[in-house]
Amino acid sequence: MATNYPGGLDNFSNPTATDYLDSATVPHATQHANTNDAIEAIEGELGTNPKGSKASVKARLDAVDTTIATISLTTGPTGPTGPTGAASTVTGPTGSTGTQGPTGPTGPTGAASTVTGPTGSTGTQGPTGPTGPTGPTGPTGSTGAASTVTGPTGSQGPTGPTGATGATGAASTVTGPTGSQGPTGPTGATGPTGATGPTGPISSANIHSSAHSATTANLATTYTAGTADAGGGYGIGAKLTATSNGAISIDGFSLAVNDRVLVKNQTTQTQNGIYYVSTVGSFITPYVLTRATDFNNSVAGQVEYGDFLFVVNGTVNGATNWIQNNTGTGTNGYIIIGTDNLTFAQSGGVGPTGPTGATGATGPTGAASTVTGPTGATGAASTVTGPTGPTGATGAASTVTGPTGATGATGPTGASVTGPTGPTGATGATGPTGATGGVTQIVAGTNITISPTGGTGAVTINSSGGGGGSAGDSDQTIIPIQIFS
Repeated sequence: MATNYPGGLDNFSNPTATDYLDSATVPHATQHANTNDAIEAIEGELGTNPKGSKASVKARLDAVDTTIATISLTTGPTGPTGPTGAASTVTGPTGSTGTQGPTGPTGPTGAASTVTGPTGSTGTQGPTGPTGPTGPTGPTGSTGAASTVTGPTGSQGPTGPTGATGATGAASTVTGPTGSQGPTGPTGATGPTGATGPTGPISSANIHSSAHSATTANLATTYTAGTADAGGGYGIGAKLTATSNGAISIDGFSLAVNDRVLVKNQTTQTQNGIYYVSTVGSFITPYVLTRATDFNNSVAGQVEYGDFLFVVNGTVNGATNWIQNNTGTGTNGYIIIGTDNLTFAQSGGVGPTGPTGATGATGPTGAASTVTGPTGATGAASTVTGPTGPTGATGAASTVTGPTGATGATGPTGASVTGPTGPTGATGATGPTGATGGVTQIVAGTNITISPTGGTGAVTINSSGGGGGSAGDSDQTIIPIQIFS
């Protein structure tokens, strides 16, 4: 059988109890079991990496081989006890218990041996077991509480000798602090006074009454100068007359007589200014604007830069402030009406509406309330009947056929009424006497038909009206009569 030794330890299978050699004293199974045990013991002693050369190991095995049978059958003397090893401070883990092998059959008792086998040589000392792992370091003790007692201050020692002067340090790279400011020097002589500059225009900020509306474009009008004013121009009674008929409306606002208008967009800027409506205009007359009495220089310096007013109405100019922002050629920069331009600039007002901001994110839905509010009290019944609402429009024709209504109950049977008996009809004329020997012919009278008119069998007489019956009545009589020919 192949061996795993020395690369690994062998583990042989023992023979069965029925296997015997020629010797009747030692069963075959017992011999193999003993041999296997001996080999396993040797391999366990030597280990998987035996010490010594291959020759010395083989020599030791050969020496043992000659006594295998004796070792297997006879217990040798006990070798000397080896020195006790130092007590280990580490307890190794307990190995798991191996499974119990089957009990072999008891062999026959051998004859007592009278020969004592040689004492076996002392086995080599096994390798020193590995050092157990170092135990974990215990936890660090807690720091003691701080002392609350201050020890006495020691006495001051004697002053040591003065040390030698050190070498001069390298030049400093740090700028020292700035020195304090020196005293102020004497005041220099005053220089010559410069030439006086030209006098600027007098500051002005004249507030005028608000205007009902203000122009947004040039007005199609004819300008007529007024009479001489106190400012050297012709502003009193100056007018703008529309070149076509129609009522006046400026910046979406319809004006009335005496409403004030700020005219600021004329192509000829000398025509601009504050006017009032003197004629509204109609489909047969043009509108007329006349310069306002507070803006026609009826008083010297009445019209000048800085004049401002508020515009009340208008789609574009409503709720804005405007200021007259140019100087004229008159004294102190006053405007000469009819000569100097008049310009206006917006100085304030409500700005355009900014774009609508983005809609904010929808907040999370609040948790459903678990509390039911109290039911409100029922209101008192109204004693007033509201008016009947108007009849709603007829709905579109339904495309769905409604269910068939239940069959109505049968009405009561009407009373039976017998009509009055009609008058008896007039007696018909007597027919001619028939020939003797039997009836050979039946002649029908008025409104009477007879069938058949000959032969044998039943005769049917039909009446189609006449006599005392109602018009259109039809009576039928069947008479069983024998007709002889």
